[in-house]
Amino acid sequence: MAALGALEWTLRLLGVLAAGQGIEFLQLRGAWADDGVWRWPDLRREIAGKSKSMAQAWSLLLGTNGFLFLNVVRIFTGGLAALAPQPWMAVVLLIIHILTLLRWRGSFNGGSDSMCLLLLLAAGAGLWLEPARRAGFAFLWYISLQLLLSYYRSGFVKIKTRRWRDGSALRLFLTSPVYEQKAWIQRAAERRRLMVPASWAIILFEISFPLALLGPRWALAYMGAGISFHLLNAYLLGLNRFFFAWIAAYPALYYCAQ
Repeated sequence: MAALGALEWTLRLLGVLAAGQGIEFLQLRGAWADDGVWRWPDLRREIAGKSKSMAQAWSLLLGTNGFLFLNVVRIFTGGLAALAPQPWMAVVLLIIHILTLLRWRGSFNGGSDSMCLLLLLAAGAGLWLEPARRAGFAFLWYISLQLLLSYYRSGFVKIKTRRWRDGSALRLFLTSPVYEQKAWIQRAAERRRLMVPASWAIILFEISFPLALLGPRWALAYMGAGISFHLLNAYLLGLNRFFFAWIAAYPALYYCAQ
């Protein structure tokens, strides 16, 4: 896989993520409308302060109608990026992503927002520079190292935590009323003989993920395990944004593993 191809595939997957984010925000329109929980008039004072001109400018972008327009553009641009990625699409999606972070006062979905921001910056810069300066490989390595670090740090924290080692942390996640699990999942979570090996499987997968750089076959094996892991998280915990946010970095990992 060439550097340009890897960067394009990263942007394709980011396009799918962006389109999904836009659709999700439109579904949540009641929450950020003028009569919702996260209504703009309350946030405007925090962002624009006492300046009327600044308040009007920000309202055009982040008010109810402005934010609606941004998400329509996000869906359209994300769809285009998924089909035929171009550098300018990364710029548009990056600007919309930053404005969204402002609209939600920092983050809407935690780690997936951070990973999305990192990938849009790196993929966009790499696509702009690669044809002229052949600099794409540097951005691909940056993406890969950030990906490996994210998995390793997560596994390292878990292996130091007794509740993860004995399976009780995973049981608490699966039985939490926040996630509204099916009855059979809650029954399975109460079985320690299942939770202990499942917890250790997650820990070992995450903490050993840097081994994916040993070669293409290693990368494919870890990527396959990662896709299964994130799909399971999306199904069990509703972490749908995390799936594409992390999978979008896999083309860079495969490039570097070669």
